[in-house]
Amino acid sequence: NFDFAAEELENEGKKVVQIRVHDDIASAPVDRIEARRGTAGDIFVFKCVSAAADRSLSLEEVLRVGEKVNARVRSIGVALGAASSIDTGEPMFDLPIGSIEIGMGLHGEMGVSRADFEPAETLVPKMIELLMQDYFATQTPLERMAVMVNALGGTTVLELLAVTGHVRRTLGSKGLQIDRLVAGEFATSLDMAGFSITMLPLDEEIESLLDASCDSYCFTHRS
Repeated sequence: NFDFAAEELENEGKKVVQIRVHDDIASAPVDRIEARRGTAGDIFVFKCVSAAADRSLSLEEVLRVGEKVNARVRSIGVALGAASSIDTGEPMFDLPIGSIEIGMGLHGEMGVSRADFEPAETLVPKMIELLMQDYFATQTPLERMAVMVNALGGTTVLELLAVTGHVRRTLGSKGLQIDRLVAGEFATSLDMAGFSITMLPLDEEIESLLDASCDSYCFTHRS
């Protein structure tokens, strides 16, 4: 659909560029990073690109900003229940009780693997360790970061805040500095039960773009 939209604009004489977000570390290995899916990391990319465009930067500069953020952002998600189909109302895939789905898509797609259910206090540290291993493999420095804990649509506020607390404690125990931490429903998959963790290493440029004021349905910020 994005390709079709780009083609239509090009046929109208518009200059078009695309950024394919690839933050989901579970969907492909490091050596095929561009084959990964875009999940909640989309939000950080959209935010920075929009702020850059709002400053009247050139299309080339807006693209550079987007690709820079895209190269840095990483996410991993788990689901405890499938999203319901908008056509049938039935679950979009079968997830046995006592199992969790890892690396599922935002449109209700199945994940890339399954594991036995475990509580957040042990699950969250494992997820963060996988994110850190991915950063180390790509030699991406982790000094200061923005972190997003995203509920997938069927997660309660109490559950989300409990997970967020474990995220903060785990990153703190590893000596990592969280400059910005947000938790909420930013990139949902209908009524899927679960959450994702997104990390974005910061520099002055990205920090400034994240701090720019915005007002949208899923993400609002006042500087």
